[in-house]
Amino acid sequence: MAVTDHKAHEMGVPYQLKQGQSRLFHQLPSGLEMEVITQKKNPNDRTGKSDLNPPLLFIHGSYHAAWCWAEHWFPFFSANGFDCYAVSLLGQ
Repeated sequence: MAVTDHKAHEMGVPYQLKQGQSRLFHQLPSGLEMEVITQKKNPNDRTGKSDLNPPLLFIHGSYHAAWCWAEHWFPFFSANGFDCYAVSLLGQ
């Protein structure tokens, strides 16, 4: 089940999380909150090939946020044994 957060609605986050994804907001020293979307590799993978895969950190470009990676890339990489993380960088 996707994890949702009431702050997503408050911040106008346009992305509805998919199965296995979660969203959290990290408090920065400035008082602002940075969005982080995560999707872990399949815990039922018994092949052992994902044991050596490093976690992946996705960084968006201008006029985007973490959701741009979570839509298509997170499901692909997590299905192939990678833990995925994306941050929304604030342009403030």
